[in-house]
Amino acid sequence: MAENPDISAQENRKRISSDDLALERTRLAHDRTLMAWIRTAFSMISFGFTIFKFFQYLGESPTLEISRRGTGARNLGVTLIFLGSISLVVATWQHLRYLREIRQMGSTRSSSSLPVLIVAILVTIIGFVAVVSAFVHTGIF
Repeated sequence: MAENPDISAQENRKRISSDDLALERTRLAHDRTLMAWIRTAFSMISFGFTIFKFFQYLGESPTLEISRRGTGARNLGVTLIFLGSISLVVATWQHLRYLREIRQMGSTRSSSSLPVLIVAILVTIIGFVAVVSAFVHTGIF
């Protein structure tokens, strides 16, 4: 005799405790927080890179009289890129610490934060490459 699929689904729902669901909601909240940090860091990196490239272009323009000594805007751009990258490193470290704490609390769910962590790592790499690129193009390195 075949089992009724509705009954087995109900049994599975009963097996998942409210504590497990609370831990899963907490983990998902931490994922959303890291995604917000990714958006913020990416905005800072892209805005900083835009400022840097804009003022680099203006400095190289033969028709505009802009002093090459005025590096304040370029420094602001590099600083934004660096701050965006560092903030994402700190946010990723904090996220990993929270995940470890959730696992120690006894989470039995097998869901993964791997896609969010991969994106965070890639955006961090992009940020640090942009910082190095900015330093190389200004002749600091």
